Amino acid sequence: MASLSIQWGNNIWAMVVIWLLGSAIIWRLRRFHICATYVLSFLAFAVIRSWINKDPWQSEVSPITGPEYQLFIFFMITDPKTTVRSKRWRCVVAFLVAAVEMAMRLDQSIYAPLYALFVVGPVAMLIEMWWNSRHKPDLAVTSAAALAGGSASL
Repeated sequence: MASLSIQWGNNIWAMVVIWLLGSAIIWRLRRFHICATYVLSFLAFAVIRSWINKDPWQSEVSPITGPEYQLFIFFMITDPKTTVRSKRWRCVVAFLVAAVEMAMRLDQSIYAPLYALFVVGPVAMLIEMWWNSRHKPDLAVTSAAALAGGSASL
């Protein structure tokens, strides 16, 4: 078994192809803000990790140049079925994924981005579901009240 970086030779052209195709696809789907937030957060946290670990900044940034990370950035963190609905909160969730990943990377976790997404994503979805259930009127009640000629009390 070989990882993607070994299979693709870890050269610049594989990275360029993924970034171009990924950017075009995600831009068209109007989810580029998620990728941009994650990448900028990752870069900022790389500076913090570099300072904490006393490692060169480049060594902390280098994972994001690998094919695995690029697929994560463009196609895993942006999955419509597993992201919250609000554009602003998608950015917050992407930032939180990067923050949890930083903590896990400081603890030497190899699969930190996947674990961070697995922790943050479902929690964000549950919070959104809870929030929506408490703050949106029950459509069945309001529709029934409207049909009956009355108003629904919320």
